Amino acid sequence: KPSLDYLDLAAGDDVRLYDHPDGFEVVPADDDPRIVTDGGWLRGTHPPHEWHQLNGIERDLLFAIRRLEASNDTLSGQNIARECETLRDSPLSNGSIYPALSGLIDQDLVTKHERENTTANRYELTDEGEQLLAIYVATFETLFEDTEANR
Repeated sequence: KPSLDYLDLAAGDDVRLYDHPDGFEVVPADDDPRIVTDGGWLRGTHPPHEWHQLNGIERDLLFAIRRLEASNDTLSGQNIARECETLRDSPLSNGSIYPALSGLIDQDLVTKHERENTTANRYELTDEGEQLLAIYVATFETLFEDTEANR
């Protein structure tokens, strides 16, 4: 594997260095569509989602939104918060709910729709959010079935 000795970078060069099995790739930061200045990912270019990458509130919010969708209930932030609290058996503050919803929106797992004549927004799962939740539930069901079969 080549060493980094061959790189001739001037101080202040803004580049990203990617390690590959057969060497390194130097990409000018401006040419890398995945990186934005705040350190986040651009929509549509983020890494694949895994259930374990979400924090507890984000996971509970996905469940709460899905349960409200199934019951045809209003998908406002307040209703989602109430449903989330029933899952957790503890109250959650707006300071934790709305940043978590924003994180799910940034990850393209939830969409937010502003409604006219009200301050209440409508939230719903995206196809990616539905798929992530379905994969988790299917994995859990398989684990439960395997456990029952071994008894």
